[in-house]
Amino acid sequence: MTTIKHYFKRVFTQPINILIFVLLPVGIVIVNNAIMVINPEIEAEVLNIAGMQTTFISSIIMVMFAFFGSAVAYDLLYDDLRSPHRWRLLAAPVSVSKYVFANIVVCMVFSLITSALIFVASVIIFNAYIPNLLVFGLIIFLFTLFAQLLGMIMFLLIPKKGTAEAIMQGIVWSTSILGGNMFGMIDLGRVGNFIFQRATPNILALNALTVNIFGDFGSVIFDRGSLASNIAFLGVYVVVAAIVLVIVARRRSF
Repeated sequence: MTTIKHYFKRVFTQPINILIFVLLPVGIVIVNNAIMVINPEIEAEVLNIAGMQTTFISSIIMVMFAFFGSAVAYDLLYDDLRSPHRWRLLAAPVSVSKYVFANIVVCMVFSLITSALIFVASVIIFNAYIPNLLVFGLIIFLFTLFAQLLGMIMFLLIPKKGTAEAIMQGIVWSTSILGGNMFGMIDLGRVGNFIFQRATPNILALNALTVNIFGDFGSVIFDRGSLASNIAFLGVYVVVAAIVLVIVARRRSF
C-alpha cells in the first residue's frame, strides 16, 4: 500500500502529467469534434451518424493516449530503479516486483481517468453517442492494461530511456497510421493488411470499439470483424504480455 501511495502522489501531483496526459487529449478531442461538427464528413451527412462518429474519434484518442500512458510508468520506474540514487529504494524492505505492481496499478488508474474525461467531454460538449458502457469500459481497460504491461517489459529489457521511448512512440504511430486510423486505410498487401488492420493490440481495441459503437454496421460495412473475436484476441495479448513480464522480471536484477 505504501508503494501505491508513493506512485499515486508522484503521478497525480506532477503538472506535466496533467498537461500532457489529461488536458492535451481532452483538448484534441474537443478540437477534432468541433471541426467535424462544423464540416462533417460525407459519411456522417449521408448516414446521420455524427454522434457515433464523435464517439469513434474520441475512442481513437483514448487508445493512443493509453499507449502513451505507458511512458509515465516507464519514467517513474526509471527514476526509482536506474537513477544514481536507486540504492535508497533498493535498500528498503520492498521487492522490485512490488514497485512494478504499484506502478502498473497507479498508471492504470491515471490512464483510465484520462479516458473517462475524454468520453465525458465528448458526451457533454458534442452529445456523443453512448454505446454499451460495460463493453466500452472493458475494451479500454484491457488495452490500457496491455499498454502498461508492455511499458514494464520495455523497462526491464531496455536500459536506455531514450531508446525505449523511441520504440514505444514508433509502435504507437506506425500501427495507428498503417492501421488506417490517421489517414484512412492503406493497402499493404494481404499480410500487411492483416497485421496492421486486424492483429495489432491497438487495432483490435479500435475494431472492438467501432463494432460496439456502430453495431452490425461497424462489423460488416467497416469490416472490423466481430466484437467477441476482437475482445478475445485483445485478451490474449494481455495474458501473453503478463506472462512475458513475469518471466523477464524473474531474470532481471538491479
